[in-house]
Amino acid sequence: MTPRLEGVRLVTWDVDGTLYDAARLRAVLRRRALRLQHLGALWAVLSTQRAVKAQRSGDGRVLADVRATSLPRLEAQDAFLAEQLRTIGARREALALLEAVRGAGIAQAALSDFPCRRKIAALGLDRYFERRHDAASLGFWKPSRALFAEVERLHGVTPGEHLHVGDRDDTDGAGARAVGCAFHLL
Repeated sequence: MTPRLEGVRLVTWDVDGTLYDAARLRAVLRRRALRLQHLGALWAVLSTQRAVKAQRSGDGRVLADVRATSLPRLEAQDAFLAEQLRTIGARREALALLEAVRGAGIAQAALSDFPCRRKIAALGLDRYFERRHDAASLGFWKPSRALFAEVERLHGVTPGEHLHVGDRDDTDGAGARAVGCAFHLL
């Protein structure tokens, strides 16, 4: 089902799990681990994700030490996962909605907790996104209201002109509702 696009000037997209099937990615990573391929990189991905999640503050702010120590590791994780995503491709439902939004002439941007530039390129979706935002760089994690408000400020839109598309109601949906923008669960 296509969301209502009337009055929308910006559609932001979650990346992980929304633009690609996260279960398929996990299956690819498990197969590679069983074949003893990329074990160091796989371990780095898991340990970085655990470390970052453990360092989230109660109000959604990215702690300064996360930015200093984890951001370079998150960038490396983005590069490694991008290699794996080339074999998976984008979700059909996401592609259909990306095309509908582009056809309506509405700006689109990525809004991910983690760096996503390489993942989007690996999925062949660069042409859809004007900008790519990651929470670690902007200073707030989903579902922080401040993260969504900052993206709206950067794009010059109000909450009523913003639609966020994501795969998780507890992070994507909660953040969208906190700032007052529409949310579409994909």
